[in-house]
Amino acid sequence: MKANHIVLAILLTLINSVCYVMIKAGLAYTPPLLFGGLRGLIAGVALLGWAFLRSEPIIPSKTNWNGILLLAFVGGTLVFGAMFLSPGLAGAGIVSVLANSQALFTVVLATLILGERFSTGKSAALAFGLTGVILIAYPSLITPGTGNILGIGLALTVSAGTAIGNVIVKRMRVQEGLLAFAGWQFVLGSLPLLVASGLTENSYAVRWTTEFIGLLAFLALVQTSFVTAAWYWLLQKEEVGRLSLFFFFVPIFGLGISATVFNESIHPIEGIGIAIILVGIGMLIIEGSHKPAQEFTYCPFCNTAVPV
Repeated sequence: MKANHIVLAILLTLINSVCYVMIKAGLAYTPPLLFGGLRGLIAGVALLGWAFLRSEPIIPSKTNWNGILLLAFVGGTLVFGAMFLSPGLAGAGIVSVLANSQALFTVVLATLILGERFSTGKSAALAFGLTGVILIAYPSLITPGTGNILGIGLALTVSAGTAIGNVIVKRMRVQEGLLAFAGWQFVLGSLPLLVASGLTENSYAVRWTTEFIGLLAFLALVQTSFVTAAWYWLLQKEEVGRLSLFFFFVPIFGLGISATVFNESIHPIEGIGIAIILVGIGMLIIEGSHKPAQEFTYCPFCNTAVPV
């Protein structure tokens, strides 16, 4: 993998590491389905506006609409719905393990559907990563009241849905109009959540405080709009299975944030888990540094063809 791809992938996992913390904080101000729907709608509109400012087509080509509709359901409605309903139903340890199991789903699907090679580096990173995540979550896993079947099912739904979305985007190989492609995915995916919220939740229960607006803005504009556009761009350049393994960094960053911001100590077992994950990712990076032929792809950020 190219150095700038590695740096960007790590940056995206760093941003994702605060996702559930911010969702849990925001749920004190609004019902879950409405929160998820607003996040998706704002993110989608922002992406479409970004495309408009870049003079890119706002309406995707006809060939992309089937993929957009499928992604809207899987990556928008299903994932966001499960993501915003799961906090409080499963403990931190179980959520940490299951939320990062998307790498396992993605590697398997990429091998079966996309024909990606299940290399030694991927195998090692997957094994080391899952072992490390389990060790990091172990102190929470042995704590009573870690969750119920519904919470576990929702966490797995998020992982599986994200993995399916990754494979869909990679298989479609969208070369142009990537911003509009992602934008419509979130706009359309948010609508069922907003309808469901109107039917089952009290929409007037929202408390529009400065803190909630800040949380919603970060989740929609940074953690969704920017992260999704950048991630889809990376998917056009690297193997989806290889990229997904970088999400094993999420629990590491989560521990670091907790230690820095909340002065929480890191358990020795968690430290061992961190070391194991770093070893696995290091093996993946070393293997990926030996890349053959150079290719070019469209970059939505610079509006030109760039080396892969």
